[in-house]
Amino acid sequence: MVYLNSLGIAAFAGDPSSSSGKVPYSTNWDVAVQFQPFKNTSIEIAYVGNKGTHLFLPLININDRNTAAITTLESQGIDVTNASVADPLGRRNLQGAVITISRASALSTYLGFDPLNQYFDPRASSIRHAGYIDIRRQVSRGLALTANYTYAKSIDTASDASPDTRVLSTGQARGQVSLGGSLGLDRSISTFDVKNILARRPFGMCHSDADASS
Repeated sequence: MVYLNSLGIAAFAGDPSSSSGKVPYSTNWDVAVQFQPFKNTSIEIAYVGNKGTHLFLPLININDRNTAAITTLESQGIDVTNASVADPLGRRNLQGAVITISRASALSTYLGFDPLNQYFDPRASSIRHAGYIDIRRQVSRGLALTANYTYAKSIDTASDASPDTRVLSTGQARGQVSLGGSLGLDRSISTFDVKNILARRPFGMCHSDADASS
């Protein structure tokens, strides 16, 4: 934010498409068949699908550097990355002193900002296919056994969009698009994908005397 000839707050950018109604949403669909092969036993076989559309990408630095100019300067022994220079635009901080910027940022698209992150880019997407089989058997009155097996596959172009949307608890996974690559190159198995899930558990139902009398 620039005001009173000073640079008071570090800059960030918003994606224009995020203000045109492109908000994240999820679509779900499923089909299931349930039958009873024999007494006291039921089996359910199902397919479940989920698609995420207009999901937010991780932060993307849109302030590309002039790599050709940087390579030329470094070949001449000039430190570009670590060296700082006075702001060529003469911008000042809130105390009135001219700010300093890295020499590399002076060769970037937006002079003096290093980096310039773009928030709320809704170009990411995801798709998940899953099939499961659920078996339930009543062993005796009030006691049942259940077993469930799920086979699934999740694919996306961004598994986490921190700080916009946190999904992972193990850290952020920034893709190639964050470094200027194609978004299509980031389409792969989701970081949080779990292919096989097997669950088995007894399920008990207690019946009180009041319930029996009613």
